[in-house]
Amino acid sequence: MSTPNSPETPPAYDPYDHHAEPAALPWEMSVQLLGLMVVVLLLALLVAPLNDPFAPFREGRFAGHASAIVLTMAAAFAFAAFLLHAPARTWRLFWLVCACAFVFLALDELLLVREQVGAWLTGIPSRGAAGGSGQSNVIVSAYGAMALLFTALAIPEIRASKGVAVHLAVGMGFFVAHAVLRTFVAPSELRLVLEESCKVLANTCFALAMLAGLLSAAQHHAPARAVPPPALDFSPDAARVSLQK
Repeated sequence: MSTPNSPETPPAYDPYDHHAEPAALPWEMSVQLLGLMVVVLLLALLVAPLNDPFAPFREGRFAGHASAIVLTMAAAFAFAAFLLHAPARTWRLFWLVCACAFVFLALDELLLVREQVGAWLTGIPSRGAAGGSGQSNVIVSAYGAMALLFTALAIPEIRASKGVAVHLAVGMGFFVAHAVLRTFVAPSELRLVLEESCKVLANTCFALAMLAGLLSAAQHHAPARAVPPPALDFSPDAARVSLQK
């Protein structure tokens, strides 16, 4: 039994204990980063060439490159979280699968894989304009369906990392808006801007989700907190106890 002045070993952090408080990405920072991304997208419109003011949002241009950058960051955060988690952790592979998926999606943005596949299936070359072929839209929808299925299977791991679920949900909301605009709204320059902006914001949220997971894994991996030494007691009672010993 411990006494009031005896040091106590702090309990180990259990990531599956929902009463524990793992490290989380502050919401203020997430909102600021999303706002910064919106400002960057608006600046892209302002610096676009006068003869094609929507050029930054066409396939393979600025918006696609921005998505590739944040997806690469998401892959790096997820892989770091995978390395930090203990090998015996049940859902540790969730982070490795996320890292691989984000690397693939980043390459997709840079190499226009889904557009090339859609053009090959339809025989219509991709022009990089607003919208894509029906096959390309099906591929985008398939990405979302697989992501939802995988997320549902990994709910225990997502819940164990504070902040990951909320960022993933917001990101999926932007992705759904992107898919709806791409599939059901008539092609136009306005739709192009909104569609690509939603995709960039969705990928930014996914990167923030992986960063939140990395922060949670880092806290779980951190050594136990140092216990301060017991306070000195100069009271007469303490002196008598010391003399008796």
